[in-house]
Amino acid sequence: MAYDLIDLSHASVGMGALWQVDVATENAGASSSYMCQQSLLPSDVTRVAPGLGGVDRGNEPPQFNARAPASSSSPLDGALPNQALAGSRAATSLPSLTPAVPALHLPLDAHSHKRAMLIRSGVEHPKGVLPHHYLTEAVSSNRRWPILSRTVRMVIVVFAISLVATLCLSFTLFSSSSSSGCMAVFNLGSLMNSYVEQTVPLTPYMKLFLVEPSADDASFVRRVIDFDHRPLDGGSSMYASDADGHAQVWTARALLYTAMEDMHTFGAHVNQSANDTIDAWLRTIQEQLVTEIEDAHDAVMGPSVLLDYHLAITVTSDVDLDELTQAMKAHSPFGRVSLLQSPPPPANATSAWVHNATLRMDDDPSVAFGQEPHRRYQGAQLLTSTVLAVWQGEAAALYVDLGADRFHGIYKALQYLDDIAKPARANPTAMMTDGPYVAARLGDMQLFDTYRADDAAAIAAAQAANVSLARKMRGWLDPILCFGDSITQYGMSPGGWVSQLAASQVRMRDISNRGIQSSNTNVYTPGSLLRMARDILPPGRSPHAVSLFWGQNDFVENTIGVPLPWYEAQMRLVIHLVRSLWPSSQVAVLTPHLRADASPETTLRVLKYRAATARAAASSPNIHLIDTWSVLMGSQWLSDTTRVTNITVTPEMTSPTYGDQLDPVILAERTPVWLKRMKEVTKDNIHFSPLGDDTLYKAVRPILES
Repeated sequence: MAYDLIDLSHASVGMGALWQVDVATENAGASSSYMCQQSLLPSDVTRVAPGLGGVDRGNEPPQFNARAPASSSSPLDGALPNQALAGSRAATSLPSLTPAVPALHLPLDAHSHKRAMLIRSGVEHPKGVLPHHYLTEAVSSNRRWPILSRTVRMVIVVFAISLVATLCLSFTLFSSSSSSGCMAVFNLGSLMNSYVEQTVPLTPYMKLFLVEPSADDASFVRRVIDFDHRPLDGGSSMYASDADGHAQVWTARALLYTAMEDMHTFGAHVNQSANDTIDAWLRTIQEQLVTEIEDAHDAVMGPSVLLDYHLAITVTSDVDLDELTQAMKAHSPFGRVSLLQSPPPPANATSAWVHNATLRMDDDPSVAFGQEPHRRYQGAQLLTSTVLAVWQGEAAALYVDLGADRFHGIYKALQYLDDIAKPARANPTAMMTDGPYVAARLGDMQLFDTYRADDAAAIAAAQAANVSLARKMRGWLDPILCFGDSITQYGMSPGGWVSQLAASQVRMRDISNRGIQSSNTNVYTPGSLLRMARDILPPGRSPHAVSLFWGQNDFVENTIGVPLPWYEAQMRLVIHLVRSLWPSSQVAVLTPHLRADASPETTLRVLKYRAATARAAASSPNIHLIDTWSVLMGSQWLSDTTRVTNITVTPEMTSPTYGDQLDPVILAERTPVWLKRMKEVTKDNIHFSPLGDDTLYKAVRPILES
């Protein structure tokens, strides 16, 4: 059987319906065809007459004329020259989105978007291969249907589409009427790419940054556009079947997100609309991702992997949401797009938010941490709200800055996050309930990749020169680095737990305290940690030990707080990065401790953040978890609970990962006892007293000095 190859070197990766590609050669034995996606094919494919009509060409592939209609609105479509696969690519003014690479294997798992399939008569490709030059089986030219048959077929197709449209409309309207608290609107503009519009209340954290905090009804407008999720073997368009035949909802492999606050945050020119800027940004991201995917020759997917991702964008109220929606439907290569629009500003205000232009402050190393902290908190909360308002079960989330000028490494970052998220994919119900398993910023991942490459080069050079990079100058060894919030910063005070550690290491190791007052995991980004570590350690060098101590500010319910699922996702990333960058270092993670003025409700909240910290630490190998509850209150902090409640205390109940499941009766009884002890070990209900510093130092010293 002969096969013909279609050169798709300049194919658009936009969205659309299926295309039927018929190819005729003389040596084809039977009539058959493959179905390929419009997003994976040029807008029109026709045969070139010379060399095809009745001539035995052997194994030589026929030529094709791939061209796009003149009326195409896609920024990636355009007139394409005739091309032959055997020849070099013809000159063109358009950017090359899909350079030639070897065939890429497409895993047919539940995470692969259904439009990424190469289908033959409704059956998946037997080898699960989606070649870069798409394979089509030859069709005999004498098997063409007459024009009348084509007309009949068109009538049948139109009737079928009308029937499907009616069913879809009925189902959507029924679903909309049954949803509570949301207003759903069905868009008749596109049958396959329709969207649902909803109103989403602001989080309690985001409401704190409103110009008018009394606006209790302030909310985001959310539009979710799903692009043609086709099943593998029939059934609902939102479901597929796994190898065992169990129905599974399609879930994006990762969530890419960005946000804008005002016209100054994304580099728009005075005469350039926000929609134009977002559209240009989308095309830049698309081209960058396609290039990186095809440059990764060991990748298991081709450009169609973009269909596996979910893109979310938060825009301001002055953006034309209808126009932006149509642009996304026309140009987006992603399997799902969510648009989140901020509430309109009140009268005599330019924004709904108190602060403007704050999203990039954390990425500027020249900006001190103490400079306008509330601006930092607002920008971080906006990014957090973007994810939590559109999250639909994705295991990983990656922030790609709308105003950045560096977009390299997106695919590498997604692969890295995908590796971290493997446990969540294996058991998503247990691992993810309210947010992603791991979350990162592209800028931080770029920095991590750069530092890791610098370290590898320095180590290789040292090995070639037969020298050691370990510092042993006059007895001093590699330092100990302490990262965290004010609990770590104040630990350097006279008699503090960090000061005692430094005193024990005189003429052995330096102790570098990088605790920052009022910081949380939103504003103390992994990039900040990596930059400060590089200021201390040259490439190729590792610290002897690292302590990571956050959560004390994250759990509070005010502008400085961080939602629980987001705290855990960010803690998991920073622990993984530290472990990966310094595999030989001791790494200690400390859980947040109870405040001495906490109510039973606050006590339960701290226990939840304690459990999240423990889960994040357990996701990386060789991490020492220091549970401040058992350290400060003793290992028997639940021992005498049975006096009143008659509940038997088990070892499992004292575990950090179980603490947030304690019976409310136990919390009500034991909280006064715990608060009495915390009064003894703190001086202001939160920062340690001399007794607290001594107690914590004795717990961390064996680990950090080992």
